[in-house]
Amino acid sequence: MMPLFSGLCRINEKNIRCYLFTCLIFFVAPPLKAQVKAKDENPDSLVYCKPGLANSPRPKFFELSRTSSYFHNARANNYLTESEERKRVVSNDRFEAKLKFPLWMHPGFNMFGGIGYSSETYSFAKSGSQRGDSGFLSNIDEQTLKGVSAKIYATKPFKSNKFLFAKVGIKFQGDFHETHSPVNSYLNYDAGLLYGWKSSEDFVMGAGIAASNNFGRFSIYPIFVYQRNFTNRISLEALLPASIKVRYTTFDSRNIIYGVSEVNGSNYRINQPEILPGANGAIVWQNANVDVKLGYEREIHDWLWFTLEAGIRQNLRSRIRYPEADGQEVILDCNWDQSMVFKAGIFFVPPRKLLNRH
Repeated sequence: MMPLFSGLCRINEKNIRCYLFTCLIFFVAPPLKAQVKAKDENPDSLVYCKPGLANSPRPKFFELSRTSSYFHNARANNYLTESEERKRVVSNDRFEAKLKFPLWMHPGFNMFGGIGYSSETYSFAKSGSQRGDSGFLSNIDEQTLKGVSAKIYATKPFKSNKFLFAKVGIKFQGDFHETHSPVNSYLNYDAGLLYGWKSSEDFVMGAGIAASNNFGRFSIYPIFVYQRNFTNRISLEALLPASIKVRYTTFDSRNIIYGVSEVNGSNYRINQPEILPGANGAIVWQNANVDVKLGYEREIHDWLWFTLEAGIRQNLRSRIRYPEADGQEVILDCNWDQSMVFKAGIFFVPPRKLLNRH
């Protein structure tokens, strides 16, 4: 349950509505098994709810990954200078490192912490123009945009089939250029609360609410979870509006094949005024994509796995505005063509012997 809120972004464009509508179809399907009934009316005789499904993969506590998309066209419309720029994207590369660790472990309450680092670069086909005297796309060529995050996850199970899950997080995102701007000018934050119920060992549902503040723009939206085991090897995880994943696990539990559709995004503050011609001060660049991918995970050792993914990326939104809280005006729109996307990484999980002890 811990990754539920990670990567959530506020998407309200028309081209995502069909995606969400398709996701909600899964909620009308009845569960495979009847609801779990209390063995005793006395609450003291019950055990605490365990939110996870039976036969779920072991949780990741450290992950290194690189995601790349290649060879597609980009177009930027600068409303400040009333100009248009077209470029060929050679690659868009994103490196991520994530660590999760326990803070408090108890049958009636669990708390975990998480920290993360990311860096992202765009490389464009070279032309005769030089950086600094062209448009936005030319000026972000080979620029490194970074992110540093910290999160806390908490789960409160009850002596029934119900539980609460909460998450709060902060993230610093931008070019971190040497200017007089304070570090907190790069700050974003988000929070969420989910109420869930476990009808059986193979069926979990939940609903809640999440909120975020991205450089002065506050948003609030509903969240849903639907997790279901069709068999001991095939399962579905719908974490809306973030992702839908269908997973197949081999009999030895050392190979996982899955298909996933997920929304991901980034928000960067750029303090270099020369990056966007015509801009008056710092700018905020917002991106949102939908990735549809096939993935494969393989156990290398009891605690070490690798992952490979390949699929298609569709951009939903890419725009620039000023960072002021009331800055609703879009000063640049980017359009990115559909592209192939690839991901490779390794991750660490708790050893089986350690989990069996608990």
